[in-house]
Amino acid sequence: MGDGFAFLFPIMFITLAGMFLLVWRWGAPIAKWWGLGFLCSGLAASVPALPNVIPMMVRGTIANALFGLAFFHFGGALLRRADAPLMTGVRIAILVVSVGGAVFGLAIRNLHLQIFASDLGCALLMGIGLPATTKRLRDLMDCALFAIVALVTFETFLQAVTVTITLPEQDGTGVYMTSTYAFLMQSSAVVLGLIQALVALASVVLDRIEADRQTDLRDPLTGLTTRPGLDHALKVKPRGSDATFILCEVDNLREASDLFGPQAPDRIIIRIADMIRAECPVGGVAARIGDQRFLLYVPTGGPAAAAPIAERLTNAIYRYDWSGSGVVPAALGGLSLAALLSIKCQVLREPF
Repeated sequence: MGDGFAFLFPIMFITLAGMFLLVWRWGAPIAKWWGLGFLCSGLAASVPALPNVIPMMVRGTIANALFGLAFFHFGGALLRRADAPLMTGVRIAILVVSVGGAVFGLAIRNLHLQIFASDLGCALLMGIGLPATTKRLRDLMDCALFAIVALVTFETFLQAVTVTITLPEQDGTGVYMTSTYAFLMQSSAVVLGLIQALVALASVVLDRIEADRQTDLRDPLTGLTTRPGLDHALKVKPRGSDATFILCEVDNLREASDLFGPQAPDRIIIRIADMIRAECPVGGVAARIGDQRFLLYVPTGGPAAAAPIAERLTNAIYRYDWSGSGVVPAALGGLSLAALLSIKCQVLREPF
């Protein structure tokens, strides 16, 4: 590998690591795994720049350990993104055996063993996340990430296998580092590594954007759809001419707060949301569109189908036994919260 290329490799990967860690601070946990992986890769590629006064055994051990840690974090990123078990014990065992085998190869001056142990371990450390990734091939970005990770894993495995066959030199790393074979293999690793970094970074950013979008579409207190979520659902779902909406408004929550404490309104809203969710028909959408307002989308049947739902909701809320709900203290169990609340449910043809 030329000196300019060798200088570019660590700078590029350390820069990419910084970008991932910035995204991690933005609120994307998986980005930390990718960032640490590329940081370790960049530091490992910087080892040849260490002074020659440091023994080759020490430099080789540091480089192999850093490359192993890089792929350890890459595999962790894949497993974390797929919500799969991290298999930390298994991955640590692979890392230890791989680095140990490479260090042993260094100690006995067996270049084949050193490269085989290091690259095979790296391939296993990242490839262990591929089966879990196949369960999350939902869109083009998922497929692109799977494809590049599979390609990098295969390339690393191929490097481990072919170096024992095509590189005749068994003693010393100098011949290997100056060979055309090493240049081609390391060049392809840099190119694939850059593509992998860009695809992984894009997937992390898109995952974060999607998480923010889902937060906007889902009410954090009740779990119901928000008004933007309802608008989005109505754009996606085909809406028939007999679709209707049920608007439910709850008043006097301030009085409930004064009587039963500041947490009472939230608990009341949560339970009313559960009742509305239970009445949501197939294909319908239950949304919280304000602090004390709910909207239930009824896709078929017109007012004739929506009116009984509105009546059931009103009766259910008024007749609900609040004494065991955690809202009304046991000492005030005889006080009817339903008598305090004001509930109004009406059928609408259009959302407002």
